[in-house]
Amino acid sequence: MPSQVLDEALFQRLEATPPAWVVTRTRRLARQLTLDVAERRAAAGREVADTPPIRDLNDWLQDLGARVLRGEVEAGVSTGGRVLLTSSAEQLIWEQVILASPGEFPRELLDAGALAVTATEAWQRLCWWGEPPWDGGLSEDAEAFCRWLQAFRRRLAQDALVTTAELPRLVAEAFAAGALESIRPLEVVVRGFERTSPALQLVLGAMIARGTTVIREDLTADRSPATLAVWAASSPADEVRKVAVAVRERVLANPELRVAVLAPDLSSMGRRLERVFEEELDPEGVTALLGLSSRRFDYAEAPSLADYPLVSTALDLLGLGSDGVDFLTVSRVLLSAYPRAAGEDEQERNAGRVGVDGPRVRRAAVEARLRRERSAVLHLSGRRGSLATQLHEGGLGALGERFDRLQGHLESGRGARRSPSAWRREWLERLEILGWPGRLVADAEGLAFRRWRDAIDEFARLETVAPTMSGAEALSRLRGVCASIRVQPPSEGIRVQVMNLLDAAGLEFDVIFAMGLTATAFPGMPSVNPLLPARWQRDQDGMPRASVEGERELADKVWARVLRSAPEVFASFPVLGDSEEDNTPSAKIADLPRGDAPTTRTEPWWVGAAQDDACREQRPPDDAPPSRVRRGGSSIVGQQSDCPFRAFATTRLGADTLQEIVPQPDSARRGTLLHAALAKAYTDIPTSGELAGLSDANIGEVAKVAAEEAVANNAVFFEDADDLANAARFWLAEMVAAWMRHEQAERSGNWTAEMLEKGFELKFPADVAEPLTLSFRPDRIDRLDDGAVVVLDFKTSTTAKTSSAWKDERPKEPQLPLYLTLLENEGYKVDGIAFANLSKRDKCELNGLGAEDYSKKFGPPGKKAERGRSSYQEATAAMRVVVSDLANAFLAGDARVAPRKSDVCKYCGLQSLCRIREMGEAVEQDEEEENS
Repeated sequence: MPSQVLDEALFQRLEATPPAWVVTRTRRLARQLTLDVAERRAAAGREVADTPPIRDLNDWLQDLGARVLRGEVEAGVSTGGRVLLTSSAEQLIWEQVILASPGEFPRELLDAGALAVTATEAWQRLCWWGEPPWDGGLSEDAEAFCRWLQAFRRRLAQDALVTTAELPRLVAEAFAAGALESIRPLEVVVRGFERTSPALQLVLGAMIARGTTVIREDLTADRSPATLAVWAASSPADEVRKVAVAVRERVLANPELRVAVLAPDLSSMGRRLERVFEEELDPEGVTALLGLSSRRFDYAEAPSLADYPLVSTALDLLGLGSDGVDFLTVSRVLLSAYPRAAGEDEQERNAGRVGVDGPRVRRAAVEARLRRERSAVLHLSGRRGSLATQLHEGGLGALGERFDRLQGHLESGRGARRSPSAWRREWLERLEILGWPGRLVADAEGLAFRRWRDAIDEFARLETVAPTMSGAEALSRLRGVCASIRVQPPSEGIRVQVMNLLDAAGLEFDVIFAMGLTATAFPGMPSVNPLLPARWQRDQDGMPRASVEGERELADKVWARVLRSAPEVFASFPVLGDSEEDNTPSAKIADLPRGDAPTTRTEPWWVGAAQDDACREQRPPDDAPPSRVRRGGSSIVGQQSDCPFRAFATTRLGADTLQEIVPQPDSARRGTLLHAALAKAYTDIPTSGELAGLSDANIGEVAKVAAEEAVANNAVFFEDADDLANAARFWLAEMVAAWMRHEQAERSGNWTAEMLEKGFELKFPADVAEPLTLSFRPDRIDRLDDGAVVVLDFKTSTTAKTSSAWKDERPKEPQLPLYLTLLENEGYKVDGIAFANLSKRDKCELNGLGAEDYSKKFGPPGKKAERGRSSYQEATAAMRVVVSDLANAFLAGDARVAPRKSDVCKYCGLQSLCRIREMGEAVEQDEEEENS
């Protein structure tokens, strides 16, 4: 179905000699008109020659402004020529001015980047609407902007710089002076402007004075209003899915249908809308192994260049330093598809078919090995455990050599400040050393690479305002440039366009879905620039977001235009917001009757279709075959208690979540250090009698020696970090001393620390033909005077563990009850199990169950009058049954997706395997969550 945006009258004006100029509000409309001209010329059998003079306002002013500045040099008005700043360069000047301006706040507390963006907008308003009154009643922000403004203007004059906001006045003055007379058109056609643009008015006024005719067109004025249907959704997520479903059904019925999905503000919807539309309209793009499909809809809120994997990898590679790289950056580099060697994708596919590791699999194996070693910072090359060494050992010698070369290159230029253009050359050299990007295999990659070159060129132009930069500042600026560039992915056969309500001006469709029409979104809420006087902004005609009246007037115009831009319009709004706040519909649809909304689905159509066709991988059955895994750690029983599927996945499938890598020693290794120090202390002072005879000073000395040995035996944690080692020694000595003093004061009876970190390997349950072989290592086992033992488990978490963690048929912490059962099966008489909580040095406590009162919270269960050995034996007998049942369930193949509490799912990370959300069942809330 051909577009009708280009009418015959406009086409004839464009074909005239000289042709008319067309100025549009949006680049989208200019692009559509340009395509329509090309189609008409091709349909008439003509070769498409010159591009028609159709520009959006910003591009039009840029072209004319560049011509004016070149003309100044040619005419001798300016010897060196004035320089037109890019948006990045202008914001950099504002940052420099703001940071150099004295104020009440220290520079470190200023978000100069955000302030620069706001100042840039304020400067544009000054240039377009004129100077506001600066006398009396100014806010602190406006007073600060006054100071910045003077410095900013001096900088522009001193360096002969021009901002894009000044182009309307510059171009208007050139037309008025006759400097652009040779290119001035006889006619200018203006389309798509629903709000007064002073920039456009200024230029057109100068052109009219020279004899140009201006034609303002609104093709929707003569069209009949659309058939309007209104419906409500339960939530924003439900609304997006409903609209996507409706769009898909309409496009399937008529592939030539021109569909628009409009929203007051797409940016407020985040990535949800794009993701859902990809699921409904472009499933190949979601499911394709290499993500090489072309999307089937046009999304105005395009991702930034920095979000493209090709470019994000380049930025990560440029962030690699000779002094060390954080693990997260290394992980992203290793798992990235870039640099891609010739034929690498085919190698991966062939390797997968024959069960051989391909290059990317080997890189992933190196990443997994580094993750297990849990080093938060790695060196590129030149030492044991470096990235290059790991790559060589992992069968990736060529890639390892590249990092060796990069290390040498970085060493030669350490700490140098360079100009932006020099940094550009340096970065290109680094990327060449690393072989980035390698072979490009998709249109999206080619587009991203072209825009990357534009971005790095734009960065180099910052040299106009910043002669030199450090490496960190330069890379930060480059990231900012890449983040500011929006790149629309390549698309084919576009018939569905998703955009803001304002951006649809001048376009025509067959059906429109206007969504998110709540009272707070449409009309939009006023938001004046805080750096300019608020009253002055409200008084300016056409000033965006300046007043309630102005936003209502604009909304009236926009809605009237929407209703004449398509024969059918569907309007919707969510009844509840994302935070379950009540929403009311926009006044434009509030009084209209509501129709039936599209059927709600919680997942893409193709997921259900795949399931119905038995094409989708099924969730593991609730009753899996009996386990062949019969050896492991005591964690098997804990995982079976948390969720049978979790035990199945981690133990039998070898699945586990990736652990976050943080600077060492992390919480796990701090626990390791503390356990080692406690083991040393109680090796030196093994009995309650010896502990009782120590003074505070003696305990401090014992703890200090224990801390020294623990750090010495774990020196790998503290390589190149002497200060950290000293801090660890101090902390360990404090914690060990605090615990020894607690036991000295609070624990009753005589005991001997007989076993410290002793390993066991025992069969369990003992009464089955093929039991589990469980390996475990209790932190400490104390022998009492009567030959019985108590088992202590040291805990360093901030929340103290209590015996309530052992209750119910699926206890939260079954480890100690399991130890008790295993040791009793071996003939030990276990008279107590307890958590030894070392949350803080001033918050130590023993908490557990004992046959006698061993301390305040370590004794028999039950009411005080009923407490005794019998109540302890009754409680532990129940525990033995619970842990035996859990072990038997694992052996029998119980792999149900049945989490004990919701917090199990919260921290599990295996939802992609169990797909619990697809079961549609509410997970019981955890008691701690309810209490909070």
